[in-house]
Amino acid sequence: MNIIKDLKEKITFLEEGVKKLKESEQYMMCDEQAYLVRSEIFMTNDLIDKLNERLEFEEEYFKALKGEGQ
Repeated sequence: MNIIKDLKEKITFLEEGVKKLKESEQYMMCDEQAYLVRSEIFMTNDLIDKLNERLEFEEEYFKALKGEGQ
C-alpha cells in the first residue's frame, strides 16, 4: 500500500507545481519564456496522466491480491 500512497503524494505535488506554473505564466516577459512554461506544464500534465494510470493499476492489483487471499 506504500506504493499507492507514494503515487498519490507525487501526483498531488505535481498538480500543485502545475498550478504554480500557470500562475507564473502570466508574468512572463517574452514569448520564449511563456513557451517554455507552457511546455513544462504540458510535460508535467502528461506525467500526471501516466502516474494516474499506474495508480489505477496498483489499486486494482492490490484489490485482486486481497480477493485471492480470502
